[in-house]
Amino acid sequence: MKLSRLLGEHTDRLCVTLLLTLTGRYLKRATGLYHLKLAEKNSQSVLDALYLVSNVNLGHEWTVNAFCGDIVNAITANKVFFQFKEGQSRPVGLQTFCFLSDEEAQQNIDGGFSPTQETYLRETGDQLWLYWTAMSPEGCGLKFMYQIRRLWRPVYGKRPVFAFRDTDNCSKIHRGST
Repeated sequence: MKLSRLLGEHTDRLCVTLLLTLTGRYLKRATGLYHLKLAEKNSQSVLDALYLVSNVNLGHEWTVNAFCGDIVNAITANKVFFQFKEGQSRPVGLQTFCFLSDEEAQQNIDGGFSPTQETYLRETGDQLWLYWTAMSPEGCGLKFMYQIRRLWRPVYGKRPVFAFRDTDNCSKIHRGST
């Protein structure tokens, strides 16, 4: 019997958590090691996100409503990854993720969609999207995206993954697969 049948709807979250633990969460890079952490539903995750957002140019444009809609909703749904650099206690990157229907994805591409709490709470959908939300100068955004996509392959199989990058006057959609 498949593990997914035994565990039901919590399979994806459990598999990602297990993979993070088993892989040691490290990605080698010439300038040091980076590791991922799936955000927990607690105040420390909100503070880590606030720290990151307040230290990037894009963060200065955000309102409290935007922060809650884009970050806090994702944290409460366990749909946030933090990137940490070896030896640092503060995160250097943050990405949210969610499942979108094909229609929502098209609206997202056209610029007329923003994920809601209900969107973040979904565990399945037509397309899997990452939102490259905040990246400090010490972070490595592209490595972060690749690291998450590699982590997801055993959980979701080979499937398309889209990443929306909106940082410092640069909006771009990256396409790839798990």
